[in-house]
Amino acid sequence: MPKNNRGPQAYQNTRKYKHNKNSKKTKKIMDSPNVGVCPRCRDQIQWRKDFRKYKPLTRPRRCGDCRIPKIRFAYHTICEECATERNVCAKCLKSDPNLIPFQQEEEEQVDLSHLRERERRTVLRKMEQAELEEDETFDVEEILDEMDEKMAIDEANRFGF
Repeated sequence: MPKNNRGPQAYQNTRKYKHNKNSKKTKKIMDSPNVGVCPRCRDQIQWRKDFRKYKPLTRPRRCGDCRIPKIRFAYHTICEECATERNVCAKCLKSDPNLIPFQQEEEEQVDLSHLRERERRTVLRKMEQAELEEDETFDVEEILDEMDEKMAIDEANRFGF
């Protein structure tokens, strides 16, 4: 039979968990920023990271406001756009003047995870070439469109169309 005693938990963590310092998952978790939240929620998320309780998202979650799967950070309940529009914490939904703002990513930081390995390496190689040449007119979408056209032509030639 369970006891109905109310009160603090019996065994509380008194020191931080020692992470496996060579783990890729640990590095990814520790490098993920605590943004778009109030200081209280930031501390809660940081506690989860410190005591190995943080569980990162494997795919985007559905926003509680606009119902579109755009949430990229674990423990957030609304997406970046809705949180900045309403000026509230993305986790607890409370308005706070000390909100930690979302970081604006550079335009070159494009999500390449949906690409195949071959396409990803092509895009990264062309990005490096553009940096070396200091070409300011580099566009990732343009490269992807060119690659799609080449693939369509290759498939048409292969099947005799």
